Formats: sequence, structure tokens, C-alpha cells
Amino acid sequence: MPGGPPGEPDPGASSRLADELLEASCGDVVQVAAGRYLGPFVVPSGVTLEGPGALGDAVVIDAGAPNGQPRTLPLRAFESAAGGCGPATLRDLRLRVVQGTAFLAAAGADLVLERVRIAHDNDLSQMRETQLAVGLWVESADVVLSDVEIEDSIPYGVLQIGGQLDLRGVRIRGTRNCRYLACATSLSPTALVVMGGGVARGEGVTLDDLSSAGLWVIDGAVAEFEDLTVSGAKAPCVSVDSGAELTVSSAELSGCGAAALLATAPAAIRLERVRVREVQPQMVPCGDTCVCKARSGISIALDRTELDLDDVEISVPPGEALGRYGLGLFGAAGAEQGVSLSGVAVEGTSGLSLAVVGGMRRLPEWEIVSDLAEHVGGEGGTGGLPRPLSTLCPLPGVREPELIGPAFSP
Repeated sequence: MPGGPPGEPDPGASSRLADELLEASCGDVVQVAAGRYLGPFVVPSGVTLEGPGALGDAVVIDAGAPNGQPRTLPLRAFESAAGGCGPATLRDLRLRVVQGTAFLAAAGADLVLERVRIAHDNDLSQMRETQLAVGLWVESADVVLSDVEIEDSIPYGVLQIGGQLDLRGVRIRGTRNCRYLACATSLSPTALVVMGGGVARGEGVTLDDLSSAGLWVIDGAVAEFEDLTVSGAKAPCVSVDSGAELTVSSAELSGCGAAALLATAPAAIRLERVRVREVQPQMVPCGDTCVCKARSGISIALDRTELDLDDVEISVPPGEALGRYGLGLFGAAGAEQGVSLSGVAVEGTSGLSLAVVGGMRRLPEWEIVSDLAEHVGGEGGTGGLPRPLSTLCPLPGVREPELIGPAFSP
């Protein structure tokens, strides 16, 4: 809501809450009543902050930063403190954050969120270019989220840089782009980012109604998800690159932009019982001089990439887009050695069901079930360009892929 909720923070109530938390010790429970407060508040190790209920009246926090702290971390409502008494805990809380990040867990300051609802009130005209409105910022800490919802964050719902993240029954919706703001980040707007060697495990995670990408696993991170739903994204639902590992068991990816799953650098990807539906065409870069309107189900660059697909259904509906295919595999000769496909079904596309581009003339024993099966090859097909979709753009000096038939047998 532009301008934030009505009223101003209560200085007296803010000071009393800060003092109670400061004086609390291991095992204490501090109560916070509905109202508007001026943050940030530090929750000590082993202390629980308890609200009036996740469905009760809202606790509204105007985000801030501790006095004298360098602006390398975001303005926030709450942060956990490191200590030897276990994680800080916040529970039974409906939180509205004005102009900033909801929770920060950094430098070993472990955190548990239980039955928490987070919404953001951001006036974009008032946000400075270095200001972010993230639901949860994790940096080298262990965090557990149980029954948590995050809405209208900018530009990330959850940003994990190192540490360990455990998500159970988490929903992130409405993550938005910075629009006209020059956000102080090189990452694209994404609901859930796992990076910096972090480890994330999730069960029952939903990412939906996003003006952004869904899940991005990058920079040596490891992510394992069971029962994952990503829908209504304006960018790929899932992206994996830079030496990351992703394992997904049971997932529904629908309404994605450009691709349901995109891997553009070395990675390890294992998908089991995954359904892809209704990918929307998007304009994407295809090399240095070309932009393509592309739509694909799963697009993988096989550059030292391990790929294991088992029981995967891909449906890309007909429509005008350059690069329409259900499953695209791109790489040089021998790249197929790290690929295992079993029970992969592609249907509904008016383009290619399987596009294999590059020098991969020898196909392994892939079990493919498809209503339209075509294999695209041609040595040097990628022309050394960094993005898999680059082969589908008419770039000077790049050899056109050669159609060599519908066979999938070795």
C-alpha cells in the first residue's frame, strides 16, 4: 500500500519493546501487541517473541537500521542475535513492514519463524536505491521457516547467502521487480534465491503470482525440494547455474515465463515426478546481438552438467515464439554422457519436442515418450555463445542447426 498504513509509530511502545528484548535471557518469551512500532528490534539468542496470532491484528514495523551501522545490510524490522543459547524465535505473528526488509539473520545469528505472515507496505517513490524490501535475508546463519507466508517483497521473498535454510509449509507470493529503482543487487528479482554455498531444504513450498522469477539456485548452493509449486512467474520458474545442485521430488511448474526450468552453466539437476504446464513466451537475450521471443519447457546447457529426469511431463502449448520446444539440451560432443532421461513425456508443442543442439551426434539410451520427436544437431552449433537459446537466433557466423531425424535409439 503506497505510503504505508495510517498513523505513526508509537515511540514509547517502541522503546519498551526494545528494552524488554534487551533484558530477556535464554528461554524467555516476550509478548508484542498489535500496533505500529519503529524498528529495528533485535531478538536475542534463545528468546521467543510472540505476537497476537498469525491471523490476529497486525504488528506494523517501520524498518530501520542500528545507529552507526554501515549501510551494507538492509533496513529491517527484526534481526536475530548470535549467541550460545540456540536460535531466536518469532511466532504467531501477522507482520506488516513499512519500507524495508522483514527479518535479517546474519553472521551465525540463527532464527526460527513459526506461524508468521509477512506483508510489505512499500512506497516506491520514497525508497532509496540501496533499499530492499525482502521477506527474509539469511547470511551465514541457520534458519527454519514453518507455516510462513511472505507477500509483496522487493525484489526477493527470501535471499539466502550461505548457511542452512529449512522451509516447511512456506508460501511466497507477489514478489515484484524494483521497477524504476536501481536496486543495489546484480541478481534478477526472484521469489527464492539460494546462493553462496548455502544449503536449502524445502517441503510444501509454494511460489506464486510473481512479477519475478521463482526459484534460483546459484553459486555452488545445494537445494532439495519435495512438493514444490511455482506458478504465475514473469521469468523462468526455476533457474540453476554456477556449480549449483538442485534435487526436486514432486513439483508443478506452470505459467512460467520463457522456460519452466533453465540451466545456463555447470550444474547438477535431478527431477522426479515433475509436471510442466503453460509456459508463456518472453523476450530473452540470445548472445550478444540478438533477442529472441522464446518459450520452452526445460532448457539445459550440458557444459559439465549432470542431468537426471525421471517421470517428467512437459506441455508447451502452440503459439508464436522462436525456440518452441519441450526439452532443449545444448552442448558439445560427449556432453550427453552426464544425461539420464527416463519416462519423459512432451506434448502439445507446435515446435520441437526434443532439441539437441551442438556436437552431440551419439545419443545415449534415453527413454522418451512424445507425440512429436525431433533431434537437432550439427557440430559447432552453439558457436561458443554462452546461452542455450543462442542457437535459435540467426547470428552471423553461427551455423544453422541441422535436423537429423526423430530417432531416440542409441
